[in-house]
Amino acid sequence: MLEVRYPEVVVDLSEQNGDALAIMSAVIYELRNNGAPPKDIAEYAMDSLSGDYSHALQTVLKWVTVC
Repeated sequence: MLEVRYPEVVVDLSEQNGDALAIMSAVIYELRNNGAPPKDIAEYAMDSLSGDYSHALQTVLKWVTVC
């Protein structure tokens, strides 16, 4: 089972248009609003950008709860 780094942070991706950058921005917004340290936010962003679209989605699932 996948361990989520910030399971208390919930991101609703149903309003996103499927663009990887829009999804990443939504996650960063929620991480900031929930008090994640800037170091962790930067780590998430770098990991999210280090691959293709599929990797970006997999990264989201490792960091936050998606609904």
